[in-house]
Amino acid sequence: MSLVNRLVGAHLNGLEAFPAWAVAVLLCKVNKVKGADLRPLAIRFLQLRLLYNMLYMLGVHQVVAAARTLVWLSGLATTFEAFGLALAA
Repeated sequence: MSLVNRLVGAHLNGLEAFPAWAVAVLLCKVNKVKGADLRPLAIRFLQLRLLYNMLYMLGVHQVVAAARTLVWLSGLATTFEAFGLALAA
């Protein structure tokens, strides 16, 4: 798989991950969650997406793929935490 194909794959994955994150943030806004409570999650989500893209770019080695999966799961967990903040407010 070429570098361009890996970058396209990483981009497409980001497009798949963003809607759930956006809904969680909007729910936090509607439920008046304090920005100070959501900010750490937003920073973590962005950091994990950046790391995910870097790992995706590196290739398909098993260790890299496993790390990429862990990072993706961490991003998903961060999204669920944001939903939890919205539900708890």
